[in-house]
Amino acid sequence: ANASVYPKFVAITPSGSYAYVVDDASDAVAVIYIASPATGSEIPTAAMQAYIPAAGETCGQMAPAWVNWPGIANQQNQGWSASWQQWPNGGTGGMVCVRQPFYTTNGTWSAG
Repeated sequence: ANASVYPKFVAITPSGSYAYVVDDASDAVAVIYIASPATGSEIPTAAMQAYIPAAGETCGQMAPAWVNWPGIANQQNQGWSASWQQWPNGGTGGMVCVRQPFYTTNGTWSAG
């Protein structure tokens, strides 16, 4: 059996108690219980988001719908920059759009 796992999507419940990870190869979903979720000012940045832009598209111009996490849906096309990554193009690498959502001190998510 292939033991490789290629995360496709990650979602975290608003309470921070559970994470859901979808494996790209099998579409299996792993449910992870987080015993001691962070609270208040201890809440870390979210997982970095990345997507492959269409040919000729600039980062953030047409960000995919799956980046619309609760709390940052109104920032779908904000905060993106270009980065080279190994995973696109069958593992040969290429340019992708990336951003790092974070939790602000006033209790909201930001992506820009």
